Amino acid sequence: TAHCNLQCRYCYTMKSVDLKPEHQTMDINFAKVAIRDFFREYPSRHIRFYGSGEPTQAFELLKNITEYASELAGDKLTVELQSNGVFSEATAEWISKDVDIIWISADGPEDIQNFNRPTKGGKNSYDVVTRNLRYFVDISKTQKMQVGVRTTVTAHAIKRQIEIIEHFHNLGIKFVNAHPACITIDEHRDDIFSWDPIEFAQAFLEAHNRAKELGVYYNS
Repeated sequence: TAHCNLQCRYCYTMKSVDLKPEHQTMDINFAKVAIRDFFREYPSRHIRFYGSGEPTQAFELLKNITEYASELAGDKLTVELQSNGVFSEATAEWISKDVDIIWISADGPEDIQNFNRPTKGGKNSYDVVTRNLRYFVDISKTQKMQVGVRTTVTAHAIKRQIEIIEHFHNLGIKFVNAHPACITIDEHRDDIFSWDPIEFAQAFLEAHNRAKELGVYYNS
């Protein structure tokens, strides 16, 4: 789906695309045909939910697609979800039972997360994201579930990468994937996007070494 409940400062998706409302969420029949054809042609039984919006904003569709894939693949099915982590406890419970791999897009300590990733209504997102991360980490201790974080590093946070790693390590996260904030070609650069690749690389290397000490897999 193209619908999202956050208004991230660096978001570049859908900015130049004007979709009609009926085209903003995938059609269930299209999804079923795609899965059926893919499973027929390839041995993989892995599906991944990801898009320009937040997948859980189309929660019933997400559940229906997973159910259909499960009917075809049985216990061989692997479900992966990339989410912004802003959803209810009921949604988190469903994810814990039906999703094998979850990547939460989150940017680090409270001040960074709340500055970069406010909700559509301008509220802070840190508390709900942290609650859900803690929940999934606890779940992963007793069942087969991989929990990782995908963090966007803005110019403000380049030199705080070690702090970001330690923050997620303290929450129990063992996988962190980091990328510098990118800008679309038709926009002017501002202080969020004005970062030096060498500065990022040097800070990343220091954070990578610290992550190894903590047993955290840190990549970009």
